[in-house]
Amino acid sequence: YIHDLITTNYLKDSKSIFENVTYECGFTLAEIGEEEKAIPYLEECYSSTDNLTYRQEFLSMLSNLTDPRTVEYIRKEINLCKDHNITDQKHLSLLNRRLAYVLIEYGELKEAEALLNELLKDPESAEFAKRELDYIKSL
Repeated sequence: YIHDLITTNYLKDSKSIFENVTYECGFTLAEIGEEEKAIPYLEECYSSTDNLTYRQEFLSMLSNLTDPRTVEYIRKEINLCKDHNITDQKHLSLLNRRLAYVLIEYGELKEAEALLNELLKDPESAEFAKRELDYIKSL
């Protein structure tokens, strides 16, 4: 029993340390302008953790790079939140803002506009939505 307890705690701590080190490597690479090199580290964190900060950093990185996988990953994350009843409004707001941003970048203006109109109702995203809607109108 003691052996199992020690092993379980050790493995749990090791996983946590691995996630933290991997995240810090990716975050640091991104901060020094090496976003492409940061992606594998942040993607590893995204795939192996429930830590919203780590997950958000990866999605933000993809969004900023307009990586072709971004829309798929963000939609997947939104669906995961729905499936697991994650109700962290800040996280959901960020995901929707990132999705709108990427849709605009890819020229999916009708879909982006529909999403932004929904975001006008979200206090976390209303200002962003107004700015982006104005931007779409200016195009």
